[in-house]
Amino acid sequence: MDAATDSIFFRVFSTLSLIIFVVIATGISKPNQYASTALYEGEDFFTERPDLTGPDIAAVSELSEGDIDIEAVSAYVVEMNSNRVIFEKNSSVPLPLASLTKVMMAYSASKLLADSTEVVVTSEHLLAPGDSGLHANERWSFSDLRNFTLITSSNDGARALAERYAQNFQGAGIISLVDSMNSDAHSLGLTTMHFLNTTGLDSNELINGGYSSAADMAKLFGEIYRRNPEILEITSRQFTRFKSIDGIIHDVTNTNEITSRIPSLIASKTGYTVVAGGNLAVIFDVGVANPVVAVVLGSSFEGRFRDMEKIINEIFQRQAVD
Repeated sequence: MDAATDSIFFRVFSTLSLIIFVVIATGISKPNQYASTALYEGEDFFTERPDLTGPDIAAVSELSEGDIDIEAVSAYVVEMNSNRVIFEKNSSVPLPLASLTKVMMAYSASKLLADSTEVVVTSEHLLAPGDSGLHANERWSFSDLRNFTLITSSNDGARALAERYAQNFQGAGIISLVDSMNSDAHSLGLTTMHFLNTTGLDSNELINGGYSSAADMAKLFGEIYRRNPEILEITSRQFTRFKSIDGIIHDVTNTNEITSRIPSLIASKTGYTVVAGGNLAVIFDVGVANPVVAVVLGSSFEGRFRDMEKIINEIFQRQAVD
């Protein structure tokens, strides 16, 4: 087998190992009393959609695998207003999420922690792989650290948020933030989604910290945008500045290297580990108020950006012709 085939085989093998674990774990567990209520009814995931069918709203042309050659193992692109699938490739197969896991982390934590809740970053949190520039004993508001963690994909920030969450609800029937993340996935009907940690880091050489199909990840990303857009707003920016409670300034760059090259970008999140490969989720507008969610999983570090640009460019080129 060549290197690309080896990589795909490795990811599929690790995914099958995780599926066995998930079946056993979810089969004996029940959602806790703080699990979210479902955000949809019936067959359509994106509910309470506004009437956006006027002359300015052009339907996005559907694509086939033959139209686009991408490196990613899996992909899913859906038009939010119509719930119409534009493109898919192995979209129902659960794959490692890497730091796309942090999207659910941010959503679950935001449901129960107030924006003003103080979070302290400890030296233990800073032991997580990667250096996003946080300082030991630095104090943050919850919303600022959440936003910082999403745009920089900070593992330190994710660990600090998870510990603060556990402290806030100790004895309230919630085991951990991961427990709530899995309860939320269950309540949202995301049957392929399961989490082992809040960062998306690899647990070992075979197992990643979060799993989902591209279709379920797109549903989660789109529904958070529709219900709680403030959670994802920061992720559309290429650069931004944060100031912690202690007055420390952090000038940061989005881990999504192509933010400036995606027309009408609304939200984005990157993910990469050895087990997962390269992942990317984005939301962008095609026309006026016509958001499209696109997810690629199982690409390479740079390949995820190339894959996404191919998909987006093909969509806009077809719109121009139409």
